Amino acid sequence: MHRTRLALLFVTIAFAFMAIGQTSALSAEKNLWSTINICGTKKHPHYLGIRGRMPGDGHKSHTMWMKFIAQYKNGTKWLNVNNASTKFRSLGSAEVPWRSDGQTFTMTANKKPATFTFRGLVKFQWRKSNGSVVRSDQRATEAGHPSKQSNPKGYSAATCTMKFK
Repeated sequence: MHRTRLALLFVTIAFAFMAIGQTSALSAEKNLWSTINICGTKKHPHYLGIRGRMPGDGHKSHTMWMKFIAQYKNGTKWLNVNNASTKFRSLGSAEVPWRSDGQTFTMTANKKPATFTFRGLVKFQWRKSNGSVVRSDQRATEAGHPSKQSNPKGYSAATCTMKFK
């Protein structure tokens, strides 16, 4: 009888730890995204804003890094826009639940009139204090992630179409 209770307690504890792990993984996935938060406003008709969020990994000695890339659609392929990319930049310690950042690019067209469909690609890195990468990931922009930095308020999209006259 005592062994049965002990075994039951062990199984209960094991399932609790598994559930916590699944919750942490879901929380981390929920906080790993990128979106377009600005797409050609009236005041700034050719601004493309890209925003990203990444989860911390809980390590005080790790830092979080993001890189923003604007892409345009050419047929069925997505190509990087010339001169519309940042370097990786540090967002600080990875001990926090999540961090977010963004970049606004001014888009131009060599030939006019033209219409382009854009998206963003955000690359994420978690690094040790010595600079070595312990994890990396990337996300193309998607809708459903409005932020305080959205313009107009609440705007979040996967792609952005701009006309150049």
